[in-house]
Amino acid sequence: MSSETTSDTGTGRTRHRRAWLNGYTVFAVAIMFVLGLWQVLAGITAVVRDRLYGAPPGYVYGFDIVVWGWVLIVLGALLAGAAVVVLLGRDGGDTAAIWLACLGMVATSWCCRSTRSGL
Repeated sequence: MSSETTSDTGTGRTRHRRAWLNGYTVFAVAIMFVLGLWQVLAGITAVVRDRLYGAPPGYVYGFDIVVWGWVLIVLGALLAGAAVVVLLGRDGGDTAAIWLACLGMVATSWCCRSTRSGL
């Protein structure tokens, strides 16, 4: 993570050319990357052990658990990739990250609730 700096003459201050790379951006990227990894792991769990998740009777948005798992795997991988794109400062990375985060929230609550927690 390199950042070009220039110093103002006489003031002793350095100015970063990448002003977007501050603590808030790095924190948001770290959270997006962890969320993407978490969704990939939840998706793998839904694909491999589909009995862990189950739709309660009468659940309106009940779908196949394996399909839901694959959706989580794809969205999680895309979200982790978008986090890297935002960190690199590429154009459109922040917009893609916002859309993928919204889709991830919908996909997470889309299908199932954990049967282990008794919900």
